[in-house]
Amino acid sequence: MAALSTFSVDKPARCCFTLIGMASNHKTSPFVDPTNRVGTTTRVSPSQLNTYHRNPRRGDVTAVAGSLRANGQYKPICVNVGTFTGRRNEVLAGNHTLMAFRNLAEAYPTDPQWAEIAVHWVDVDDDRAARIVAADNRTSELGTNDVAELAALLQTIPDLEGTGYDSGDLAALLDGIGAATDDLPGTGGEPVDKPEPLPRYDGDQFTLHHGDSAEVIATLPDNSVDAIVTDPPYGLDFMGKHWDTGAVAFDVEFWRQCLRVLRPGGHVAAFGGTRTWHRLAVAIEDAGFEVRDNMAWLYGSGFPKSLDVSKAIDKTAGAERETIRTPMGPSGNKYAKGLGDDRPWMRNAAERGFHEAPGPCAVTDAARQWQGWGTALKPAFEPIVLARKPFDTTVAANVQEHGTGALNIDGCRVATTDTWEATGVRSSSSSVLAGGQDGSLNVSVSSAHDLGRWPANVLLDPFTAGLVDEQSGVSTSPLVGNVAHTRGSNTIGAFAHEGHPPSLNGHGDTSGASRFFPIFKYTAKAATSERPKDDDGTAHPTVKPLDLMRWLVRLITPPKGVVLEPFCGSGTTLEACLNEGMACVAIEREADYIPLIVQRIERAGAEVTTA
Repeated sequence: MAALSTFSVDKPARCCFTLIGMASNHKTSPFVDPTNRVGTTTRVSPSQLNTYHRNPRRGDVTAVAGSLRANGQYKPICVNVGTFTGRRNEVLAGNHTLMAFRNLAEAYPTDPQWAEIAVHWVDVDDDRAARIVAADNRTSELGTNDVAELAALLQTIPDLEGTGYDSGDLAALLDGIGAATDDLPGTGGEPVDKPEPLPRYDGDQFTLHHGDSAEVIATLPDNSVDAIVTDPPYGLDFMGKHWDTGAVAFDVEFWRQCLRVLRPGGHVAAFGGTRTWHRLAVAIEDAGFEVRDNMAWLYGSGFPKSLDVSKAIDKTAGAERETIRTPMGPSGNKYAKGLGDDRPWMRNAAERGFHEAPGPCAVTDAARQWQGWGTALKPAFEPIVLARKPFDTTVAANVQEHGTGALNIDGCRVATTDTWEATGVRSSSSSVLAGGQDGSLNVSVSSAHDLGRWPANVLLDPFTAGLVDEQSGVSTSPLVGNVAHTRGSNTIGAFAHEGHPPSLNGHGDTSGASRFFPIFKYTAKAATSERPKDDDGTAHPTVKPLDLMRWLVRLITPPKGVVLEPFCGSGTTLEACLNEGMACVAIEREADYIPLIVQRIERAGAEVTTA
């Protein structure tokens, strides 16, 4: 992680803004700033600052956070002391930098880099403050780029991380330049080659594209896939990964392209983060999809990413708590696997041999008052948006013409027994039925109810299932009979089939209330079989259970259908498709994860060729 830039903070700086050296303006100050901050640059806690009360700019905070993580804070923000406005410590320039700092401080509460932000102080009245805000916003809009110079500059940066640009942007710049300007400035007059096409990996049931999802999908034919099952970036800057921006997942135009390639009636099942899934759902709906439902995957192994308010108060006051060290033990220690953890504080702990953190005992009176207060709840569910491409005919007509538009209810029912005939077997790590390689559920049954319960839109892991059962207690589902009745004077028609024997509906099983929901095994750190790792230790930080992805694939895809996965990650969806007998078009931009996907493909018994 990049450190903060080393610009001076102990002497007055006068180079950041046109008005930066202004101690005051023509009005008389009602009091003198006791800290004499005006005209100086210092570092303060982000919690001490306030964003401008009516800033019209709507910036990309996630992109700013990505730049901060890659490059550090290379210029201070401008803050008004507030002597003349009555609004203390108000940001005039750098509001989105402050927002990004706060998000990073909350996401990485033990990382000192985000504890303090560099600030240059001014003290102006309302009129001048408004002018500075307007000018800062406007002057950034008025600038333009020399496209050839920009392309040449970007080509000197290996991975473009933290620049706000990606390989697709660079390719578009090079395309825009054209053959007339092959010799770009800054390259010594040598012709600049456009980036080589990224490789594609093919198999009998799959195609894996190494590239940008939006660019690849734009090349796919209309109405060419049956379903989309995906776990896109949540836009949370998770574990500092530069790809977790949400820039594509929240883009309406991206989902319009997905709509185009889906057959009429095709479904999309897309995971989202609890703080950002509404943006995902709105983008999907605005693209033309019909939102059919929202599912919730509940799990019990989430870790709260919360700021300890009491500790923050002590830290701001300069009060040092007793430091507690936890050794990196060989086993049984929650930090024992730190060497395989990509988070900065875990890497540091692994290198030192111990984890070090302030103790729980508050030092100051203010901190004791806020002991036990935090900023976030423990994550225990992930939403899944279920949407469908509209069609002009009836469902009955559409499924016959396109094979899409309906859900595979029987193939995803919740098992009620442990004994099943033929190929439908209850999985040891799941309470749902496993299908055959053709995507169907070949079970010899007397009625659909023998397959199990109707699938719910709430999905559990064993831990949450146990909590549900503990709270509900044990109950028995009744068997309800359709008893033959004769037509009476107060009835219309018959209560059952006259002349036919009575039948029984229901399940008659005894258990806790979790039996009403599908259950999928979940662990915070999946086993090796669930979490592939490259030779150099690279692993994907967010891996969904394979059983869960198989269930989703089976739910919305017709037998032997084609699934599109725009954000392949470690390849769980692709492996799920192979296990379910489906074809898959998968896309992954990050080169580090391609070997992990290939591992999954080979584990599923498929051969891989490079195109």
